[in-house]
Amino acid sequence: MTAVPAEELKSIDNKGIPKPTGSVFLTGIIDQSVVSILDAIGLIQSDSDIQSAAGLPEPESEAPAVVVNLKNAANLLDQHPTAYLVLFYQNPLDRLAARIQGHDPLESAVTDCKAYALSVLELYRGHRRRITMIDVRAFEADPNEAIKAIEGHVPLRLKEHTTARPIETSSGTDLPTIVAGCVLQENYELRLLANEIEAGSTLHSVDTGSSVSLRLLGLRDELDAASQDQSEQNTEKELLLLQLHQIQDELEVYFKRSQDLEQSLSAKEADTKRVGRELQTALAEKSHLLKVEEELQTVRKEKARLAKIESDLRKQVAIGKKRLTDLKQSRSWRYLAPLRGLRHLIAPKK
Repeated sequence: MTAVPAEELKSIDNKGIPKPTGSVFLTGIIDQSVVSILDAIGLIQSDSDIQSAAGLPEPESEAPAVVVNLKNAANLLDQHPTAYLVLFYQNPLDRLAARIQGHDPLESAVTDCKAYALSVLELYRGHRRRITMIDVRAFEADPNEAIKAIEGHVPLRLKEHTTARPIETSSGTDLPTIVAGCVLQENYELRLLANEIEAGSTLHSVDTGSSVSLRLLGLRDELDAASQDQSEQNTEKELLLLQLHQIQDELEVYFKRSQDLEQSLSAKEADTKRVGRELQTALAEKSHLLKVEEELQTVRKEKARLAKIESDLRKQVAIGKKRLTDLKQSRSWRYLAPLRGLRHLIAPKK
């Protein structure tokens, strides 16, 4: 890890955000596996920097970062305006699935997940230009992507990590993850929080619940279709049994009629299969339309929010222009005009 020259500390990155020149705070979900990675890349020293810090790292510590408590992170950023924060968070889907796996009541698990997501977002919303959010599961899988993100905001050169492991993504078949994905889709408030966290995250895992939800919807459609087919088959079996009893009683009389009924039954089966396929197509289209409608509602809300921001900015520009006009029309501005002209005459040329 090498120091960055002082002149580079004043540079602006490609996003137009000034690079902080102070130390780095780490907070959130930091377990032993995360600690070992942070130690390996030179961001902390696991034997001295793991603490609930009340301020910057100790002067004798060579590591540039210190682990702080999530509750104290906002105050520390206010106290140290040049410091930067790396927030390791747990994906809301993973957190909810873990609580369900631990046999917590569903309502309690959802409440906990909402509270956790809000605590993460409140910190991020208040200092978004000085915070990098990283999904802890994605960080453990590929620390080098997180290293690039951290180096893009703070004047550090970290070591490359060479022992990354694949992300353990859910197959969508384990029950807690399926239930969590269903709850995430049904709970509008929780889904919005999860989407906002993912949108603000620099590094997140590929499985955010969408694949689980799509798989769940597919299973629902298959179950509905199978249930309907079974019901129709049961009805057809009962009809066949009744017809067989009648044929047994009047075999000679209704022999020809039984042949006609068999042909009619074949036609009904073909119609039943056709109707079943049309029903599956209609259910898939309905699911797609519901998803599109939700996305349109989100877009409308975002458009309204941007329109309000634009209106507020226009008002501020108008106020600034009026203040500038009033200043130039004031007596003090006119009286001081000769002095300003004299200052330009006597000012040394560069």
